Amino acid sequence: MKAVIIEADDWQALYINGESVEQDHKLGNGDFLLILKIAEKYGFTADELSCFWAEEEDLEEAYDNGCFPHKLSELKGTYE
Repeated sequence: MKAVIIEADDWQALYINGESVEQDHKLGNGDFLLILKIAEKYGFTADELSCFWAEEEDLEEAYDNGCFPHKLSELKGTYE
């Protein structure tokens, strides 16, 4: 399993195996325990999680669309 969090100024998206499963201003409302519950819900560990700041071209698209795309592969940046 691979979990990726992409962050923008005020938006975060969680991708599991390349699919967006949650997007919000702050995943888990910024609460560490809720982030652990999200990990438990989707079955990933800290070792399987990567976090990235969105690259400029993806930031612009997220602002225009109000969210990140459903598939991680639709982003222009490299997030691995």
